[in-house]
Amino acid sequence: MERTTSTVRFGRAHEGDYVRAQEARALARQRAQELRDQRRESLARLIGAGDPALVDLLLEAGLEPEAFAAFELLPLVEMAWVDGRVEEAERLALLEAATELGVTLGSPALAQLETWLRVQPAKPLYEAWRGWIGRNRALIESIRLGILIRAGIRLGIRVQESRS
Repeated sequence: MERTTSTVRFGRAHEGDYVRAQEARALARQRAQELRDQRRESLARLIGAGDPALVDLLLEAGLEPEAFAAFELLPLVEMAWVDGRVEEAERLALLEAATELGVTLGSPALAQLETWLRVQPAKPLYEAWRGWIGRNRALIESIRLGILIRAGIRLGIRVQESRS
């Protein structure tokens, strides 16, 4: 009988700790969901499309709203990976293009780009870019599009020169 009484007392003494821990976990889950929702809304505004599947794909691929400028460079990343590896000349051409698009040293966009230059992005991400640009071509400033085109040409030239 005494053992049961001490167990009950122990349980009552720690009941508050248990409830506080449960509440803290619930609050943490709620904050994490709010953060995911904010990221989703920010990215949806940036891509200019009401395509929740695209937003989800980009978030699943690890693209943060602050790194969206890297997404604009994705076709150049794809060009760099065409032979299964990224050479130094390709890397430098991409970093130059990123600078022209306003990507700064230490920015999330540069970090994302560097990741894609080390680890090839998944094919669905390239397909997502093609779908996005097809639906939103008018949203892209002609200057930015020109930078991408010139960078693509420079990338091709540098790769050709490095192989000669």
